[in-house]
Amino acid sequence: MRVFDESLEEASSYLNRAKNLDAKATDTATLLSDLLLYENTISLKNDSDAMRKMSQQATEDSRSIKVITIITTVFVPPTVTAVSAKKESHWASR
Repeated sequence: MRVFDESLEEASSYLNRAKNLDAKATDTATLLSDLLLYENTISLKNDSDAMRKMSQQATEDSRSIKVITIITTVFVPPTVTAVSAKKESHWASR
């Protein structure tokens, strides 16, 4: 009977160790999950910052294109007219 009691006590000890290991494994899995979630959040924040900067740059580029378009619209027609008139007067004087 003594051998049985010792075996039962040893089995109980192993069961307690297994429960403790299970709890530690669960805590470790939760910690890893939280760490991955944190890393993902940081990555998304960095992506968001990069997209915001690209959007600002696109807005600035759009403003520049509008200015170039306005300048072109104002100056190209008179330039073409002046060049055409000069060519006509040059050919007329010959």
